[in-house]
Amino acid sequence: MAAKCVALKEGLQDKLPIKAGKIKQRERFFHYFVINAAGESLVQQRTGKDIWQELYQFPMLEHTELLPIDGTEVTTFLDELLGKGNWQVSATKGPYTQKLTHQKINALFAEVTVLGKLNTIDSSYKITVREKLNNFAFPKVIDCYLTDNRLYLSLT
Repeated sequence: MAAKCVALKEGLQDKLPIKAGKIKQRERFFHYFVINAAGESLVQQRTGKDIWQELYQFPMLEHTELLPIDGTEVTTFLDELLGKGNWQVSATKGPYTQKLTHQKINALFAEVTVLGKLNTIDSSYKITVREKLNNFAFPKVIDCYLTDNRLYLSLT
């Protein structure tokens, strides 16, 4: 091994090898909305060329920071998704963190109760019975949330 070592041959042991620069991690903030409407929920398959392609997620709002649940962005998102005044946030959980090679994901989960019937306008969402959530492939951060909150088995 010493015969092949360039640093030893050149007397540069204190300077070689040069460490490669650290990979810059991008920090992302995902706000997931776990919908509960008489035992039903909404899931959406991730498409495009982003992380977790083809995995499922709950309705999600991405922002540059964690948002207050009662803030304008969240209210607008839920009003558009579920109908104005047709929902109520019953609990928030997290943030949960997942570190990827180039990204750090911070996920906040809001449990949202639908006050009326669950009608989704956006065809990218699937309405599913909550007890069948374990039939979907979720990213690790969502799976951790579901496991922590035992939603796979919850009927509420």
